[in-house]
Amino acid sequence: MDTTYGSINRAHVVQAVAALTARHPSAAKPKQARWYYVAPAAVVLGVSALAWSGFSKAQPAAAAPAMEPQPDLRSVSVARPVRGSTSSEILLPADVEPYQATAIHARIGGYLKAWHVDRGARVKAGQVLAEIDAPEFDQALRQARSQLDEGRAQLEQARTEREQSVANLAAGRANVQKAQATLELAAKTVERFKDLEEKWAATRQQYDEAVRNHEAARAELEAAKADAGALEAAVATKAAAIRTAEARVASLNANVRRLEETESFKTLVAPFDGIVTRREADVGALVPADGSKELFAIDQDDTLRVKVNVPQTYAGQIRAGQEADVVAREFSNEDWAAKVARTSGAIDSAARTLTVELELNNRDHRLLPGAYAQVRFRMNDERSALRVAASTLRFTKEGPQVVAVDARGRLSVAPVKLGRDFGAQVEVTSGLNGGELLVVNPTDSMHAGEEVRIAPEAPAKNPAR
Repeated sequence: MDTTYGSINRAHVVQAVAALTARHPSAAKPKQARWYYVAPAAVVLGVSALAWSGFSKAQPAAAAPAMEPQPDLRSVSVARPVRGSTSSEILLPADVEPYQATAIHARIGGYLKAWHVDRGARVKAGQVLAEIDAPEFDQALRQARSQLDEGRAQLEQARTEREQSVANLAAGRANVQKAQATLELAAKTVERFKDLEEKWAATRQQYDEAVRNHEAARAELEAAKADAGALEAAVATKAAAIRTAEARVASLNANVRRLEETESFKTLVAPFDGIVTRREADVGALVPADGSKELFAIDQDDTLRVKVNVPQTYAGQIRAGQEADVVAREFSNEDWAAKVARTSGAIDSAARTLTVELELNNRDHRLLPGAYAQVRFRMNDERSALRVAASTLRFTKEGPQVVAVDARGRLSVAPVKLGRDFGAQVEVTSGLNGGELLVVNPTDSMHAGEEVRIAPEAPAKNPAR
């Protein structure tokens, strides 16, 4: 094509020169005259040469052979895994509860006579809250005391009768001894009169009289023994009566003490230092004896219990005595120091959490029982596992995966095992060594061996002024 173009241009130039010569036959004249006609032709030839030279320089690509087109590579953004810090913080929701909370009920029936504290009042242990008027109970107490006095009188009478029976028994035993002596004397008299009668020193009548006296003495001894036995039975009976009277007195006395102790509940007192959170009765209100009506409620708030449910992942790192911070929404710039007092010691199978109870010093009474708060635990993690951006994970039916880019720009797919979820980052327990370049937002269409191009990082934008 270049030869044709050049030959055409040169032919035109030659024709133009010939035409000029033909129009001016004087071109064959002497030499000095011919230069007048040759000069225009030379100008035309120079201009044509310059035009040809410029056209040739403007067409270098046409002379070079055509290059093969490059393939269009996928552009990806990458991020590297990072090592998790050995210490971390978790913020968990919690409930603030009083150290002790109790509702005050009446143990005695009657009418509210007076109340001395109202809702919001701070009370000390033993301080009087209210008084109850119980006329029916007072009557029952007076009756019980009267019955106790009667029982004590009966006991004294039984003891007196027993003492008399003991004295009678002593007299009866003395009669037995006397009858025994009389019988022995009568026996000896019979023997003496028998010897005398055999020696004819006494008459038969005297001997018979001695025998009758002996028989009479024997009868008196038997009678005395019978009386003594009856007196012993009487003493035993009186002793039993005394025991019965003593048991009755003890029962009556216990009943009186019970009523007297119950009478003390006519005055309601605070069981511990705290604040009155409710007052549910006014003067003259009926107070049932079964305690079904709540009169006051008191919370102990100088020390608070903070209950928090710790996920199973962190449960093994919670220890008694561990320090934590309590954060309340209404005090955004202030934290309260607290310590772990106790745990439930078991994982709730429904929520998979460990119930942890902390104790917080609240002597200034600024934090209110029943409030919502958050607890910040500082954990020391010995594992220091890798963490990856959550956007680098690809979830498939085989499990979580990451897509990495090697030094040649080719993709590789690696399955990973996940640990704790930190929101923007996720812990990876296995599958990575920490030096990989992970594709951000990998798609399902990415496959191992695919060649990609790593997109440059976007320059940081200057803040608007």
